[in-house]
Amino acid sequence: MMIYRKLLFVVLCVLGSLAAIQPAEARDWKDNLLDQDRCLTLYRVSSKENSTFCYWRKGFGYDRAGYAKANWILRDVTYRTQVAMDPLLLDTLFIIQQWLILEGRSGEIKILSGYRTPENNRKTKGSARLSQHMQGTAADIHVPGVSTKLLAAMSRIIGVGGVGIYIEKKFVHVDTAGVRIWAG
Repeated sequence: MMIYRKLLFVVLCVLGSLAAIQPAEARDWKDNLLDQDRCLTLYRVSSKENSTFCYWRKGFGYDRAGYAKANWILRDVTYRTQVAMDPLLLDTLFIIQQWLILEGRSGEIKILSGYRTPENNRKTKGSARLSQHMQGTAADIHVPGVSTKLLAAMSRIIGVGGVGIYIEKKFVHVDTAGVRIWAG
């Protein structure tokens, strides 16, 4: 319960600060948070790559070079294959990263899995037969210094898609394929 109270406090602080700069007819808190350049810093564990990029620029839209970097860092490393990742997934990661920064944390998100080829998905222990990873709509993430439960709670508050919590394996699955929650 303490985790949810802390998370609720952070969300209310963000909303309060946004309300102070927005007119009375303020938009949804996620829209407010996304109304800026959207830059991510991601670390790909399996390839030991760090990548910082802006995939969307306020006033201009999607940045092709930044979006290409996103697709690369979220690729299937084993099969050396990349696809066009769902921009909503990038927005989800961006919101999570902004929350971390507002909490005074580094903001580093470790990517354990992004896109998976069907071959790699079949070989991945515990993966769903119709995994969202094969659609480019999912990522398995870990944030050093943040409990898996807290990371999952924040992901659920964002409310974009599926959230799988894997306590023993210390990661959270986020996707954009409809809101649902499970434990693995």
